Formats: sequence, structure tokens, C-alpha cells
Amino acid sequence: MGEVIFASSDLSYRYEGADSDAVSGVTLTISRGELVSVVGPNGSGKTTLLKILLGVIAPSVGGVLIKGKESSAWTRREMARLVGVVPQREEPVFPLRVRQAVMLGRYPHLGPLQAPRQTDVNAVELAMERCDVTHLGERWVATLSSGEWQRTRVARALAQDPEALVLDEPTANLDIRHEMEVFELAAQLTRDAGMAGILVTHQVNLAARFSDRVVVMDAGKAIAIGEPSEVLSVETLERVFNWPVALFSWKGVPQFVPKREAEF
Repeated sequence: MGEVIFASSDLSYRYEGADSDAVSGVTLTISRGELVSVVGPNGSGKTTLLKILLGVIAPSVGGVLIKGKESSAWTRREMARLVGVVPQREEPVFPLRVRQAVMLGRYPHLGPLQAPRQTDVNAVELAMERCDVTHLGERWVATLSSGEWQRTRVARALAQDPEALVLDEPTANLDIRHEMEVFELAAQLTRDAGMAGILVTHQVNLAARFSDRVVVMDAGKAIAIGEPSEVLSVETLERVFNWPVALFSWKGVPQFVPKREAEF
């Protein structure tokens, strides 16, 4: 792997008034050229872990280095140039067309009141093409389906030309084709374009197929970190998700099928 982009050590965080840590004792590094997926049940600490890695919240224990520099030492503009983020939930605030929404990803590269340059236009068009939203360019974002809006948000993050891409449930509301295209794109950008990729997902089977490493979260702890074939087992998934599963192999990659109650 290439340069380490994110390096964290013994991260813990507890929300005010909570009885237990949302994240507890997590150590994780993510380098250029690798896609790391974070899986686990609802409430396992996946999104909180992302917020700590991005410097949105400060850990109560441990620390995060981004390219060897404390996360808190980066300005917001510097972080926006470095990391493209697609949050889990976001509603459009202003009436924008799709191309305008994607162009927002270029503002970290522009000066105050500076008009977009040809390089910015080119970056937007490439990002839209990669996310299959070019044909939606003149549509108002308020008229988009949930899946179209999700793909537009991914395109905006790509338009930033980031060194790292962070996706929190990027395939929510997408059909099978666009689920696959998002994972294919994330894998391509990390391996071919040398980006570092972090992807939070409930799609365990897609995480297994596309990720270089998987982090399995449960009750705030990273109970397993490693290659999918090493850490994704029937025992681990049944314990974490509290539901019986069956395992089969697809071209050497573990894939899982939840059992029906009659099959327990």
C-alpha cells in the first residue's frame, strides 16, 4: 500500500449522557490504494468512528493523524481539498440544478467570488459521468429520486479531486445496478487513482467482494479488522448481527445468506 492517510490509535468516544462508549479502543490505519469497509449493526459506532477520523468530533481517548498531521490542525478548506465526504443523510437546502450541486465540490479550490475555471468544469463533467448523472445535469435536485440524489452527492465529492473518499452508506436507496457501480467506482478510485477509501455499509456481501480490508464493529468496538476472507465468518456475523446466516464462496470471496426462521 501507499502513503498512510488516516492513522488512529486507541480511539474512544462517549456521547454526553450515554451509559457506554459509542466508540471504544479502536486502532485503524488507512492508506492510499486501499478500500476499507466498515460493517456492523445499527448503533455499533460506524458513523461515530467516521466523525472522529474526520475531526468532526474529538475523541475522549486516543488521537487521529491525517497525512501525519493532527486532524484538528487542518483548516476546513484544507480538509475539503483532501477528503471528499458523502454523509449518510442530507437534504438539499437551496434550489439547485444537478450540475450546480456537483460544482459545489469545486469551491474548496476557488478563491472568494472566483468564477469556475475550465479545469473546474472538466472536473465536474468527469465526476458526473462517473456517477451516471450527466443526463440529469439540468434537473432541479428537488425533483430527483432518492437514488439520483445519492449519485449526485457522490459526484459532488469526486469533483473535489480529493486524496481520500469517505462514503457513509452510499448505496442507500440505490438499485442493484447503481449499488454495484458505486462499489466498482470506489474500488477503482482507490486502486487505480491512488485514493484512500473508507466506506460504511450494511451491504456485507458487497463489502466482502470489493474491499481490501473490512472493519467489523459491534457495540463500539472493532472486533475484527482484516481481509474479508479472514474476518468475515459465520460465527462473527451471527454474533454481531444476532441472526443465523449461511456461508458460500463466490470466486474465493465469502458471501452470506440470512436464514429464514424455518431454516434455523
